[in-house]
Amino acid sequence: MEVAGDILFNKKYKDNSTIVQQKLTRNYEYQPDKWLRWYFIYKKTKNGIKYFQIRNTMSGKYLDVPEGASKDGLQIQQLAETSESLEDHQLWQIYEQTKGKY
Repeated sequence: MEVAGDILFNKKYKDNSTIVQQKLTRNYEYQPDKWLRWYFIYKKTKNGIKYFQIRNTMSGKYLDVPEGASKDGLQIQQLAETSESLEDHQLWQIYEQTKGKY
């Protein structure tokens, strides 16, 4: 998962930059590029479910659902941290589907 856009024009830093999934084309012996890395930040537990914010290590912006919409095929994006009233746009539940796959 990476932030889309041209690094030379700082597009990977901007609000509303889309998130795309790229096939890894090289062997990462060490760390992948910063726009491919994410921090998982525990935010809260509600009804026994833990919720996290997911922050890009390069831009410092959070994985976001545009306008809080919930429909199939929606293009997710990165956005600066939102206010508490809109924080659900940036909260994610992480669970294991099958052994080792989340």
